[in-house]
Amino acid sequence: MKLFLLIVSIFIYLPFLAHAQSSVILSNDPWPPYILGESGKSPPGGSGVTLIKKIFDQLENVKVKFKLSPWKRVLKEAEFGKVDGIMLILKTDERSEYLDFTIPLFEKRRLLWYSSERYPDGIHWNTLKDLSRYKIGAGSGYSLGSELNAAVKQGVLKVQQVYHIDLAFKMLKMGRIDIIPLNEAVAYDIIKKNGWLDIIVADEKPVSTSVYHMSFSKKSLAKKLIPRINQIITEMKNEGLINLILENKK
Repeated sequence: MKLFLLIVSIFIYLPFLAHAQSSVILSNDPWPPYILGESGKSPPGGSGVTLIKKIFDQLENVKVKFKLSPWKRVLKEAEFGKVDGIMLILKTDERSEYLDFTIPLFEKRRLLWYSSERYPDGIHWNTLKDLSRYKIGAGSGYSLGSELNAAVKQGVLKVQQVYHIDLAFKMLKMGRIDIIPLNEAVAYDIIKKNGWLDIIVADEKPVSTSVYHMSFSKKSLAKKLIPRINQIITEMKNEGLINLILENKK
């Protein structure tokens, strides 16, 4: 069985090598703690960067390079094939029109973050419709996950999009936004960096689960690597390596 899989992966991989493409450019916006750095530069680190590097270390004759840009530019450049793909991204129907996705790399809870000064007794909700009483903030161009996206599209919820998620948290602290639905690790990093640990807190009931993939532009030859990358991801999950990398233990 292992021999069969090896032969299949070789035949899948050969068309990519035949085009002599020896490097792959993956883009993302700065997204601590997963992707550190600033737009216009290569990321100096981050758990997501480490994870992608370790995956590509197992791909012979293919080197990965990283490019940081504002998120909307990341999506557009991938759509038009100006980069080969995106490091970490949520899968949506709209994005699937121009991107091919790997199997999930990992998933994280999306929690609702709010100011404990404004809401000392917490926020109260049972269904997404209950959140309509709050002003919701999000970073421009970011997906909120299928359920929240659907609620926004149906007019059940209204979301104020701002240029960058860091700005959304500043607006939350100032009282111009009531809640922000966001990946718990990303939100915690922003809050800790700004010294707001006692001010901005999360409702412990997840509003959804965020599932992250690596993706490749349909215009890029690199999409032919997806079957082999999926095998590598599966092997790393089985060995528990992905969680160790994300927890900075590997």
